[in-house]
Amino acid sequence: MRGWWFLACVLVLAASAGAQLVAPKNPNMAYVEYRFWVGSVPSYVVMWSAGNQSYNVYIFTEDQYQIWQSKPAQAAYYGTLQPGELKAVPLNQTGGYRLVIEAGRGRSPQVGFRVFEKGLTTGVVSYPRGEVRTRWVMGYFNISDINTRSGSWAVFLGLPVEVRLVNGTAVHYWAVVWISKSDWEEGAEVYYYSSRDSTPYYGGYGYQYFPSADYQVYRSEDADFDKVVSFRSPKMPLAGYFVGAVGVDRGVVWINFTMVFIRSGGYIPPTVKKYSVKVFPPAPAQSADIVATARYLSRSGGPLLVELGIGEVGKYYVTTFYSLKAEMALVFWDGSAWRPFPDLYSFGVNTGGWPTNVVVSYRGGYAYLNASAGLKPQRLVNSPPPPRLYLTYVAYSNPLTGSSYGVYITAPVTIRENQTLVNASDGRYVLAGYLVNGNFTREPPTLKPSDRWFTTYVVEPKYVLISPTPTTSPSPTSTATSPQWPTSTQSTQPPTQTSVATTTQATPTSTPQPTSPTSSVYPPPPTSQIFDSMLIVFAIIAILVIVIVVVIIAWRRRSGGGGASVVLVKTATVGGDLGKGLKELRSGVLELIFTALLGSVFMWFASMLTGVLAIVSTWRGLSALKEYVGSITLGKLGIILLASTFMLGGVSTVMAIPYVIGGPLFGVQIYRIGKFFNNSLIKVGGILTAIPLAILALIPAAGVIGPILIYIGLGKIQKNLGLSK
Repeated sequence: MRGWWFLACVLVLAASAGAQLVAPKNPNMAYVEYRFWVGSVPSYVVMWSAGNQSYNVYIFTEDQYQIWQSKPAQAAYYGTLQPGELKAVPLNQTGGYRLVIEAGRGRSPQVGFRVFEKGLTTGVVSYPRGEVRTRWVMGYFNISDINTRSGSWAVFLGLPVEVRLVNGTAVHYWAVVWISKSDWEEGAEVYYYSSRDSTPYYGGYGYQYFPSADYQVYRSEDADFDKVVSFRSPKMPLAGYFVGAVGVDRGVVWINFTMVFIRSGGYIPPTVKKYSVKVFPPAPAQSADIVATARYLSRSGGPLLVELGIGEVGKYYVTTFYSLKAEMALVFWDGSAWRPFPDLYSFGVNTGGWPTNVVVSYRGGYAYLNASAGLKPQRLVNSPPPPRLYLTYVAYSNPLTGSSYGVYITAPVTIRENQTLVNASDGRYVLAGYLVNGNFTREPPTLKPSDRWFTTYVVEPKYVLISPTPTTSPSPTSTATSPQWPTSTQSTQPPTQTSVATTTQATPTSTPQPTSPTSSVYPPPPTSQIFDSMLIVFAIIAILVIVIVVVIIAWRRRSGGGGASVVLVKTATVGGDLGKGLKELRSGVLELIFTALLGSVFMWFASMLTGVLAIVSTWRGLSALKEYVGSITLGKLGIILLASTFMLGGVSTVMAIPYVIGGPLFGVQIYRIGKFFNNSLIKVGGILTAIPLAILALIPAAGVIGPILIYIGLGKIQKNLGLSK
């Protein structure tokens, strides 16, 4: 009986001390043993297994281990590591320890472990019992409150990259991207993950060559990004995404990271910064994938898991939070949609920046991180629901009311504005429609969120002033309700190649673009405005025609001559009456000069008038449509040039055909008369009249040079012959 009482007392004391009494070492069992040291507490031993085998695991202090060799002994920990499990064991005593794994004879256990002192990689971690094989992974974070003892903190995403080589082997890399409110601000690095001495750590730049530990980060230059988000003084809440992608180009592996920020204080349009790291494997690469699985380990014995965590990067690896409120989610591209990673844990293995006092819970597709008194490493969920992805940003503004919104939507939203607005200084406005990303639609637009990649809608209602009479309303008013947005405000080229749980690669369809609302054109201007302008032009032309006809008739009555229309006939039939013929010919030429001059002036005046009216009307129309169509600079410049061309060259173009025919005929006839009288002025005048200089020069008045010379020459002949009276 004493033995039983003694054993019972030992069990009670062991339980009170947090230890477990285990049977002595079995000489017929094969064990795998490891030694490690704990220098500060609390510390955590993180263990992982792969494959389909379960393992019994012991953790002893050195004293406990010596006792266990021959008799029952207390163990700091004893338990079973299930197939494909991740487990964290806290240790509260410093000193040397032994990790013992029951392997069975002839078997090599697929088990690994790592010791963390004081803190532990914390966040949302996927270690799937199956396999997730993809080319694209996205991690979402939304931090509403964060404060640490050191004043620095970091958020990071770590990915295992499996590269299959042309020689049939495979190697693994660990890729990390982070943002940090510390000395480094943000960056990305890649580590070789296929050797025992390649435990990931931060630091160093250079190309990633095998088997050296030389790293390189290509930093993108993005001034707009730095202006919007600065990690030396980030604005809370801060939300965004890490997007990781992998591929192969001519035997070289590229790993691209994209940071997309959607919130910095307030919601902002998707703000992007990219990093690209080239990796040169030991042999040319054939394919590369992001692989998360507990079916096997990397060649270095590390677990192939995906980690999205929070902590600290740089000088301080252990982080104590005074306050923390954050949300996280992990998804991957399965070939057609973003899917949540399975088998989620609150702790990881590979990334630094270890919190000492963060508790993680899970609900509704998100992991929630909060500061607490300590750590509680645990399995969160096996099959999580898909989280809402905030990929579609809507920027709404109404320039008349001054209202504006900026928000992310996860469900279709229809924007409706009031049909009329009244402004005391301007008058009454009527809703014409909406501009959505520069496209006009009359109907209220329904905006559909994107489920693939980041999209932005810029929406603005457009009004037309219909009553310029001021009213008594002091400011723009509206009786309609404002657009209703989703109540939840929680929280990069698109995927091109992915696969899920198999080695067969799938090529997803191209990322759909947001469906633009139905396009529509603005109504044409009232036809009465066009008719009014035309009536004014015709009235002015009619008055000018009457004035010109009266002037010509009065001049002909005073001179007693015939009309210009008979000059061409009488020129050939005047016969031997030289005095009368010269008089009639000279009168006809003078009338031709008047006709050319008056016709040119009249047509120029008419074209100038219509041109000015065209410019004024078009300018007013463009100005009125500026609010609808944006910039009108090109339109204004174009109408000035076009109308000026018509005003200066249109008349000559219209008169080209009769001038080409009539000018040579009349010029030849005049040249013969000049030759007959041996008068150089008449001959030159005839030549100039026959050559269509006005058409070449596009100057209608140039055609009167020839008739003027003819008129002067005929006057000299009359004078020489004494027929001037």
